[in-house]
Amino acid sequence: MRSSWLAGLLVAAFVSVAHAAAVQPQSQEQSPTNDNFANAAVLANTANATMGSLYYATHEVGEARYSKTSLRNTVWYKFTATQTGRAVALLTTASTDQVPLQLQAFTGTTVASLTRLGRTQIGTGFNPFNAGGLAFNTVAGNTYYLQVDSDAQADVFFKSDFLIAAQQFGASGGLGMLTYRPAFILDGQRESLDVLVANGLTSKATLRSSIAGITTKLSVTPRSKTLTVGQTAWLMVNDEDNSVSGAATGKLQLTAVDASTSIPLGTRSVPLTLIGGPFSSDHGLLVRFAVPVQGIIRSHRFSSTVNIKNISSSTAERCHFISGPHAVSLIWNEDLPDGKRGSTNAMFSLASGSTRAFTVSAATNDSLPSKDNWVTLSCSNYFGKAEPDWLEVMGAVSQLGYYAAVKMNVPAANAFQQIAVPDFGTRKVVVAITNIGRYSGPLQIQAVSSNSTVSMDYMCVSNSRGTCIDETDPYTVHTDLANGETGYLAITVTRQSATDSGLIYVHVVHDEDLFGTYMAGADGFEVME
Repeated sequence: MRSSWLAGLLVAAFVSVAHAAAVQPQSQEQSPTNDNFANAAVLANTANATMGSLYYATHEVGEARYSKTSLRNTVWYKFTATQTGRAVALLTTASTDQVPLQLQAFTGTTVASLTRLGRTQIGTGFNPFNAGGLAFNTVAGNTYYLQVDSDAQADVFFKSDFLIAAQQFGASGGLGMLTYRPAFILDGQRESLDVLVANGLTSKATLRSSIAGITTKLSVTPRSKTLTVGQTAWLMVNDEDNSVSGAATGKLQLTAVDASTSIPLGTRSVPLTLIGGPFSSDHGLLVRFAVPVQGIIRSHRFSSTVNIKNISSSTAERCHFISGPHAVSLIWNEDLPDGKRGSTNAMFSLASGSTRAFTVSAATNDSLPSKDNWVTLSCSNYFGKAEPDWLEVMGAVSQLGYYAAVKMNVPAANAFQQIAVPDFGTRKVVVAITNIGRYSGPLQIQAVSSNSTVSMDYMCVSNSRGTCIDETDPYTVHTDLANGETGYLAITVTRQSATDSGLIYVHVVHDEDLFGTYMAGADGFEVME
């Protein structure tokens, strides 16, 4: 759909280092923010997965080991019980790789005072979509800690990315469920949805799965599965035909019965939406992310606000955000005029001429430059675009190192980054570039025109009024920005057409070193009449 131009956009590696200030110093700059017990990341009571990684993780003095062969590269999570009852933690790589991850649950307030409640290890055999679950009792208000480590003795390819979630239940327990993508399936696109389920009950249970509401359109496999306490299984929801018009809603429903007595133990479900065509590639929506491309810490979220305008004469229907296969845990909320946020991951419509604003976030499980680490908008009657537009995509590639990101602003542009230039006219455009990452130092700024409609006469490092104060060049200049500092770039553009518009793409990268260039951000503006 967007492979060729996204590959061109996301070809640079990124520099990163630890994110925001932590409770205590990290053991090393490249380590995960939740490397230490005191900095344990918070897990909410939700089926949405949190992305994690063991890359450059370390151990602390006195930290409990899963076994004598543990790698001792640990990260920590915490979960506060909302009621007295049971909780279940789910851990998975969502991969068939043999990744020997270890999960432990504890109570206590310091590394030295922890009491282990249970442990489990996953990924030691050829098990499709390696996953594990850990169920334990809870007391309302108490905080429980989860440690993730790996087995140093396993003779397997080591890939340390994982997905984790924790969920709370009453005294009898319940079925833990984890999804790492919004539950939308595009009809006729051969899509499927994977859902992880864990037995968080108090006994061995047989699970019977079914689709409610849209049974003739979707199926689920397997239909039945027997799980011991804490055991997990993957369920796959499949698109069965191409006959949906509009959107059909339903749910994946699980019913558990005691494996020995057949006594009902409870039910659990997740909502499903099957979106039908017809799909079109008309250029009918203007999408502008405030921070389209950013360098991030491995396995941390990347996020941005986004403005959307329907520039067509018809309503855009069944709109939702979609991601590449390496962007996981996708979440969006509408930014409402009263400062509040709309519901999470809700499908929406956009009438002709109307605008809406959202905040979108995701995480990536891929450390390499890839077209798969992106998020963009899809509506059933506007699926893709006839003319690719780099500014409509939020993308990220994570690397060990410094968190590098910049936010760009064209003061004279409108909310959709459009700036008017007369037919065959020339205009100086000033771009404000703010360093919003932790990387501080030299930056290389490159600019390129999307087509021959717009040409660049010169570019320079300027002051806020557009007066050149440093290096001048048509395509590449250099500057130096501290954390939080704003610099300015002046670009003189000429519109070579009486009818067409063109885009100026601005790339900001860390200066080249032995390992190449590292992108800190990419943005731009549209030159139009």
